[in-house]
Amino acid sequence: MTLKNAKTLAKWLFNIGAARVDLLDVRNKNQEFDYMVLSCTAQTQGAKLIAAELIKFATSNNIPLQHTEGQYKGDWIVLDFGEFVVHILTGNTRTRFHLDKLWKTTKNQIQYK
Repeated sequence: MTLKNAKTLAKWLFNIGAARVDLLDVRNKNQEFDYMVLSCTAQTQGAKLIAAELIKFATSNNIPLQHTEGQYKGDWIVLDFGEFVVHILTGNTRTRFHLDKLWKTTKNQIQYK
C-alpha cells in the first residue's frame, strides 16, 4: 500500500505541473521511511500552493499525513506520510542541496517526465 500511495501522489504532482518528479526507493539507505518523492516548482508561492492542494488530495484519498515542515517559508516543504515522504522544493533549493545525488537509486526509481 505504501508504494501505491507514493505513486499516486507522485503522479498527481506531475499531472498538476510539478517539475522533475522522481519517486525513489530508499529502503536500503534509510531506516525512517521506504520511499521518497522529489519534486520542484519555480517559486515558493507555487510550492506552497502545490503542498496545500496535495494535502487535500491525499486526505480525500485516505492517505494519512503525519507531519509537515517548511510550509511557511516555502522553498523546501516536506510532507511526511509515515512510510514515505514528499519533498516539494524550488528548483534552486533542489539544485543547491543536491538531493538527487544524495538519494539517487536505480531500484524501483520512477521519473515522471
